Amino acid sequence: MQESISFLQWDTATKMPQASVKSRSQQLSLLKTLYHNMITENIVGDLINETKDSTVFHPTVQVLDIRKISGTGEDRYRLIISDGRFYAQSMITTQLNSLVEENKLQKNAIVKLNEYIINKVGERKIVIVLTMDIPIPQTDKIGNPIPIDKANTAQAFMLNQGSDYNQ
Repeated sequence: MQESISFLQWDTATKMPQASVKSRSQQLSLLKTLYHNMITENIVGDLINETKDSTVFHPTVQVLDIRKISGTGEDRYRLIISDGRFYAQSMITTQLNSLVEENKLQKNAIVKLNEYIINKVGERKIVIVLTMDIPIPQTDKIGNPIPIDKANTAQAFMLNQGSDYNQ
């Protein structure tokens, strides 16, 4: 599917006959919709809580935002990743900087996390992306996600409410 989307995007960007624009746009839209459906649902919570084995589980998420973090040494990039319902902070390794600098990784891209680790920074857990694929470099934002730390608080509250209700 990734190769088909890439081909259709290339075809659209080149001097495609005007009569083909509508059908090509419909084909591309359908494939992107199908790929959106492949986003791993509710995975942000599993990533942050480390409930899945990162050596065998490779979730597909959306990149909502990319920010350059300047400091000592090489620049770093912070990502906000989402499953359409929740979002969390992430960083890419400096070896992946070229993806951002060459505009291969952009805001709202759909990415597959092939290798990643979870680091705790203060009270926060951050997904460190070591390798990834970018099947859809650009698309619309999916869902209306909320921060995962607020989701955990809301879920705990709802669980407590439920246990009181059942008594």
